[in-house]
Order: sequence, then structure tokens, then C-alpha cells
Amino acid sequence: MIGSGSIVAEPKHPGRHDAPAPDLGSSAMHLLQGALADPLIEDLRKLAEINTFYTDQDSPAARRRRRAHGKPPYRCVPYMFIAPRIPGAIAKLASDVFHSRYGGIKGARSPDLAVLGRLLGGHNHAHGELLSYLLFDREFIDGLITMGKRDAKAWLSARPGPDEPWQTEPLDAFTQTGRQG
Repeated sequence: MIGSGSIVAEPKHPGRHDAPAPDLGSSAMHLLQGALADPLIEDLRKLAEINTFYTDQDSPAARRRRRAHGKPPYRCVPYMFIAPRIPGAIAKLASDVFHSRYGGIKGARSPDLAVLGRLLGGHNHAHGELLSYLLFDREFIDGLITMGKRDAKAWLSARPGPDEPWQTEPLDAFTQTGRQG
């Protein structure tokens, strides 16, 4: 599975009143993440849960449950999850590329992108997240490819190593061992 965001949670604001007021950009970003990114992570969590509980051949409860439903035992499904190590890395890249290529007077070369940037809001995290879904710029795409290659190499070089890159344990073990790409 290739993730578009880190599974390591971003730090939250300490109190609800300390968070910035939502704008169009942050609202749209939350809708897109809820529809696209969050289900991927939840599917991965569910797969790891099934691998842990239901595929344990020594678990009488797992065997009884499958037998009661007339189904064969679950099989363990190994997975890889390659994603940025740092939360918001793709959003930062999108924001950096957007501002270097279309910010200020440079926005005249592509007025539609300059207007989009203004509609999405300022230079906050939500702006970058939303841009990461909407920006089809060669420099941004090249940056994503470079980031993906680096994260895949990091995954393959982590233990147990390139000869055994698959994982079956829960997602929490994955984030604690530093395996994330």
C-alpha cells in the first residue's frame, strides 16, 4: 500500500480554542482526507487486526468463529506500507512548489492557479494538503517521485531487510519500530 500521508499522527493543538478558525481550504482538505486517505489507513489497521487475531492458528476462538460461518480459516496477508515519515511532508512540498512557481508576480504566468491559491487560503498546513490533491505541476510530481523512491528505499533497508520486506503485525508496532517509509 502506498500512503499519501504519514500514519504517525500530527501533533494536535492543546486546546480547542488554540486552533485556527477553519476556512474553505481546511474544510475541503478534511473532506478529501476523510474520503480518500483515512479509509486506506483504516483498511490497513483492519488487515493487521485480522492478521493478529483471526489467523492465529492456535486461537480456538478464531477457528470456532470461521467454522461456525462455514468458512475456511483466515490466512495471514502480509503487507508493505510506504509513506512519508514526516506528517505533512507532501503538503509542504506542494506548498513550497506552488509558492516558488506561482507566488507573487509569478502568478501571472498561470492566473487560474493564482486564483486557486487565493481561494484556498494562506500559507497554512490545510492549504498545502489541499494543493497536494490539486497541483499537477511537473516540479511537484518530480518531487513526489523522489520522495517515494526515498521512502521505498528506507522501507527496504529497515529490518528485517530487503529479503523479507513484508509485515503482518499491527500498525502500532509498525510505527514504533521505525519501519515506516
